Amino acid sequence: MEENQSTAAATVATNESSSAMVLRPYQISAISETRALMAKKNRIVINAPTGAGKTIIGCQIMRQAIEKQRRVLFLAHRRELIDQCASKLDVFDLRDHGVIMPNHPKGRNRDAPIQVASIQTLVNREFPPADLVIIDECHRAMARSYLRVIDHYPKSKVIGLTATPERLDGKGLADVFDGLVVVANIPQLISEGYLVSPTCYGAPLEGLNLRAIKQRNHDYRAEDLSEAMDTPQLVGEIIRNWTEKANGMRTIVFAAGVAHSQHIVQQFMEAGVLAAHLDGGTPLRERERILREWRAGVIRVVSNCQVLTEGYDDPALECCVLARATQSVSLYLQMVGRVMRPASGKSRTVILDHAGCFDAHDLPTVHREWTLEGEAKRAQRNSSRKCPDCGCRHSRNDLRWWLSSSQPHGTRWNPGDLARYQKSLRDDDGMVVCPEPECHGAECLVCANRFFVRASGSEECPHCGARYQSEKEKLAAEERGPVIPLETSDRLVERDGSHGVTNSRLIIKNEFNRMLNAAREKGYKRGWVYHQLCAQFGEQAVKSSIPRHRGDWWRNLA
Repeated sequence: MEENQSTAAATVATNESSSAMVLRPYQISAISETRALMAKKNRIVINAPTGAGKTIIGCQIMRQAIEKQRRVLFLAHRRELIDQCASKLDVFDLRDHGVIMPNHPKGRNRDAPIQVASIQTLVNREFPPADLVIIDECHRAMARSYLRVIDHYPKSKVIGLTATPERLDGKGLADVFDGLVVVANIPQLISEGYLVSPTCYGAPLEGLNLRAIKQRNHDYRAEDLSEAMDTPQLVGEIIRNWTEKANGMRTIVFAAGVAHSQHIVQQFMEAGVLAAHLDGGTPLRERERILREWRAGVIRVVSNCQVLTEGYDDPALECCVLARATQSVSLYLQMVGRVMRPASGKSRTVILDHAGCFDAHDLPTVHREWTLEGEAKRAQRNSSRKCPDCGCRHSRNDLRWWLSSSQPHGTRWNPGDLARYQKSLRDDDGMVVCPEPECHGAECLVCANRFFVRASGSEECPHCGARYQSEKEKLAAEERGPVIPLETSDRLVERDGSHGVTNSRLIIKNEFNRMLNAAREKGYKRGWVYHQLCAQFGEQAVKSSIPRHRGDWWRNLA
């Protein structure tokens, strides 16, 4: 494996220093598949993991378009992505290109057949002619600015590039794109030496009380998350575990807020490790200086808040510290992907998870199936349902009880119960209780056994001991504000995926997505997918593992 990684790293370095870029086999296959699909569809997503060379694929497609006398518009939302694309075009000997971004040296080359544009700048200027529009990090393509540009080119082909073909809120891209090309998956790239398999260390999620942290746009609200995670204990654990498991490695830290990031940097500096902080308000020259000294090895650790999650490409990075929790699998994979590229002299990669990301999304090395529908959050459950205990029909939103964030000692939970408890706290969905006074039957969110809820304000499941509280108590607890995390393990332990609980859910979701893609192509309805899954895994496992998609393509099938 190490020999494969060294060979891949050397090949990349050689290719990028030559005037003729040598593409990898999977990149060549992806371009051929994209060209074939473009004959039938107008808007296509190319999905490839971080480090697989999406920009190189895009540049080769641009080369082929220019050879056919087509004009190309390449869109991105960060300066780093603009500069990266422009430099790669030079390597491909496509030097006749313009850049639509303030104060760029190629900003005056407005008649060039290729225009690389900042989306923020382009929407305030005259749009250039384009037969092909390429959108980098296209999981952002549902934003109003991108939709305005796409609508301006109704007859042009549109190609999106992304490692995670769903929005950060879990919604898919089917409203914009109608085709998906999967370049490669992470296990494949690791086995071929194009990515480095990280050593993963994590702590259990139950140590972090995230239930009371409010949400915004389907993720934790930034200010509340920062307050919850920015404690001396948690910050101190980051330094202690880094010293034990990644001492001296060039490290990127993802913090929950600006103050949190600054406190982490302060702790590193006090420990004698040269570190720096970046956020969206860091002046451009200061930002460039920090990144330059980081690349040179002068600075060992850079902690950032919402700056380096996308578009930053430094294969020599060796360690990633996850100091912020997220409910978005897309954001999670963007963060860990920063350190999985191979580089000359790079023998290992370490990921330190202090935020329960491994428990929420599994390890970054597992295979994931993607669809254009995405993993949208569950819809409002207001449809009528029949109580299996008394037979009455009622709305699922009639009466709910909520898991208490404080559970009694000695609960009778196995690992699967613990995982469901953690998921219930994250989803904050509540347990539906039959509203009939003589029934009050409910299904425990933890062990899935049915029991009868009394009329008092709190209740425990007689099967597993999970403690519930009434909605009135839940609201009263929310009014008290965010709950600061209590105790966490100060020692991260190595994770190898053998815990199996999250893996089993991911296996079902992968099979669901694979069959969903097949059903879409063959014209089958979504119910066929569901029944096939239930026959294979069982209805209860399927219900707890697959998302409810917002797309409605299956309803329109003849």
